[in-house]
Amino acid sequence: MVNDLKCVDRLYPGFALQTAGYELLLPKPVVPPFRYTRAVLQVRPEGLYKLSPPYNDPSDLEVFRAALITTIWKMNRGMAIENGIWSALEEMA
Repeated sequence: MVNDLKCVDRLYPGFALQTAGYELLLPKPVVPPFRYTRAVLQVRPEGLYKLSPPYNDPSDLEVFRAALITTIWKMNRGMAIENGIWSALEEMA
């Protein structure tokens, strides 16, 4: 299982991509189901905690790879890497 500990008020969709990135760093499982279970342990400011539902969308791995490749492409060309854009988009949703 791939877990990420987050001290946050709420869970964000991007956490699925972060855990996908962690999964890509691990050796491939050799027994069924040949995938890791990914989740976030949310610790709230008042000390309560809960485990997120599992992140099991197989496209998370490809979306993470695409975001990483795009970021590297921009950095190699001296382009600015925007911070906070996902937060702004999530608030609009």
